Amino acid sequence: MTTSDVILLKAISVAEACPGRWWTPTAELLASIEPGRTQVKVLAIEPDSDGGAELWDACAVWLAVEDRNAGELSGTIVRTSLDRDGTRAGDSLATPVDRVFDIVSFGPDDRPLLNEQRARFAVGKRALVGITVLSSDEELLERHQFVGTIADADPDHGIRLLLDDGSDYWLPPDSRCLEEARPGEYRLHSNGQTVVDPDYVCTWTITRPDHRQSMPNDGYHAA
Repeated sequence: MTTSDVILLKAISVAEACPGRWWTPTAELLASIEPGRTQVKVLAIEPDSDGGAELWDACAVWLAVEDRNAGELSGTIVRTSLDRDGTRAGDSLATPVDRVFDIVSFGPDDRPLLNEQRARFAVGKRALVGITVLSSDEELLERHQFVGTIADADPDHGIRLLLDDGSDYWLPPDSRCLEEARPGEYRLHSNGQTVVDPDYVCTWTITRPDHRQSMPNDGYHAA
């Protein structure tokens, strides 16, 4: 499927091409998508001049589902890194259900609920995490980078990482942070460590109302 010369990739085709790397929702989970209470992720890619495309150039686009009709979902884009007509934040988008790569539902308090199937698929995989801490007026306070193995997922506590130094770190219960990492070498600015071929890159921003020490999950949102 294309929109404004951007291709939306078919989830099962990507999963079959990269076994074990990409999670895809079950038919039951796809059937549970509820307009007004669900966001879904599609992968959008711009083909080159010859019509070809490289999988790892695909960008995640998150859509707040507002309507579903047979095998199609439609709604408003809420998060994207693709700056093209039809795929910018605030644009409307329609997509076949078979293009959905991830799903997150929201509770009555509008907080995201952990997609446990998605998170448990990630257990045992390596994640490179970057955290930016901002003040309430968006002043940069801190930056942190670390790498670990996803060890557990809990709907209340979040996603537990076992860090390379043996300590634990809990990420918030929101699997939208788990973005598949392009294969290659990543260097941590904090200590110069080189991480080779992590499974996921997770990026978070914490906003603190003041300069106090934040509690776990305090003010987090996925970047």
